[in-house]
Amino acid sequence: MAPPYPQLTTSEKVQKFAAGPVAADLSAFIALLGKSIQGCKGLGYNVTNPVLKGYMALLNDIRGLCQATPPVDDPKHQRYGNLAYRDFMGKVEAALPRLMDRHLRNHLIELKKIRLNDYQAMEDSHADCSTNVSNPPVADLPVADSNVSNPPVADLPVSDLPVSDPPERLDEWAATVMEELSVYWLRSLGNPIRLDYGSGHELNFICALFILYQEDLVLQDLGEEEESVGERSSESCSSEACKSTDDLTKAARGRRSSQLLKSNELLRAAECPVARSLGISEEILKTSHKHEGCQIVLGVFMRYLELVRQIQIQYQLEPAGSRGVWGLDDHQFIPFLWGSYQLKNNADLLTPADIVKPEYAKSSLADSYLYINCIRHIMNVKSTAPFHETSPLLYDISATKTWDKLLKGFTLMFLKDILSTFTIIQHLPCGKYIHP
Repeated sequence: MAPPYPQLTTSEKVQKFAAGPVAADLSAFIALLGKSIQGCKGLGYNVTNPVLKGYMALLNDIRGLCQATPPVDDPKHQRYGNLAYRDFMGKVEAALPRLMDRHLRNHLIELKKIRLNDYQAMEDSHADCSTNVSNPPVADLPVADSNVSNPPVADLPVSDLPVSDPPERLDEWAATVMEELSVYWLRSLGNPIRLDYGSGHELNFICALFILYQEDLVLQDLGEEEESVGERSSESCSSEACKSTDDLTKAARGRRSSQLLKSNELLRAAECPVARSLGISEEILKTSHKHEGCQIVLGVFMRYLELVRQIQIQYQLEPAGSRGVWGLDDHQFIPFLWGSYQLKNNADLLTPADIVKPEYAKSSLADSYLYINCIRHIMNVKSTAPFHETSPLLYDISATKTWDKLLKGFTLMFLKDILSTFTIIQHLPCGKYIHP
């Protein structure tokens, strides 16, 4: 299979993608992560998931490459952006396969083995249950249980239940996953030709996280809890068709996509094509995946944010597709969306109006809350003018009364201004996981 490449080359294709299941799943995934950090105070969350630890190691090594590639002082030949950025991106592109092989391959395979074993245990347990109940000895049944019916075997379709794969199959699977991931990782650091970075590049990193979810490597408890939200597919497949990791993971992705699409809605907005199925039921938030969601957002994504900020400043990257002062931010979007989730019902009783006040933004609260951290970064980078002049949109929306209302606004903005915008989505690579 060819590596992912941009395929959404017309406005019609972008609108079809924005209204399709992949965009809906991606939006629901972002909402799920947002809900998982509600009530979590603190940044730099400790990461324990082995694959996420591999992501952290990758980010650290890329940061090392950035530090080893200082900007060049050549004002005659560079007006926008520093040309050393192209050298840095060349180093990352050359090193990425080796770094992924070092930090991800073994973790991917080992964690996949655990998932396969878990599913195999589920299959064995369900098979035992089916054997014991389908033809019970009449004498062993109490009178009160005489009407016991056979258990609904379709609740656990064969297509969702893996069987053991030989090591070479897992190696092949890991190589395919890393090939896909490397494309999104490289694009998540900006564009070396245009010397710019924007929310579209940030979206590539979200896709790199989404692929882990699609492969059932993160938030794995979601599937068990969501049985009350979405029905399992009753489709089954032959035992031969289920003997490859590719088929199994494809089935798992299909089941989890179906569950996300059938989740309770967070909001309804008819003008946005993918505004359906953004919410996740409250029951899901009670599971242990909440802790792993904090690892992803407040651990891995925060480390990524620190890296790209360093890249933006060191190489003076231009904002990609910037709307100037009337844009939300020159480079980022998702931190404000997730930051709003984190501040909803926050223990410090902070309101949207508090966030833009220097006494809050430049306090230790910026080390605890993602949204405030972003405001502090803007104030530090654009320190020569008042915040209401450098970021009028962020200043204006601080008048919003509640975090709920602000969150809905950011959600609509994400759906309309990012997922449905041709100038951004035309560059999004499409492959095995993110497809038209």
